[in-house]
Amino acid sequence: MKLRACVLDDNKAIRTLVSIILEMRGYEVESYEDPTKCPLPTRKQRQTKRDRLLFDVVISDINMPNMDGFEFLEKLKQRGLRVENIAMMSGYWVPYMRKEAEKSGYRIFQKPFDVSEMERWLDEINNRQTNRRQLSGAA
Repeated sequence: MKLRACVLDDNKAIRTLVSIILEMRGYEVESYEDPTKCPLPTRKQRQTKRDRLLFDVVISDINMPNMDGFEFLEKLKQRGLRVENIAMMSGYWVPYMRKEAEKSGYRIFQKPFDVSEMERWLDEINNRQTNRRQLSGAA
């Protein structure tokens, strides 16, 4: 089963770069310049436990039009949707936002970020997924 990823960034170049990195690793990628355009299922629309895991990975900018990255992630939680791996990106981290991201366990990327840093994070995710499959006997 392909891992699903969502990339949120109003900067087209960054959104495209991150999407390409994920696609080259075999992810099914959805990307949006505006988080309000990302379709989220309601509780009634979800059929299975897997449906609660909307994306395996979300990589989001913080400052975007109409809704910031934190607001988007809060909206996911309010709808009972899970994301196992979350990264937040910004070129302008203010202390309280960085602290909130760290407290929430989000991976932090400072723009401009080193692509190899993101690659290492994605390797960690892949290793966890592989270990889960082996433990469940699905490998």
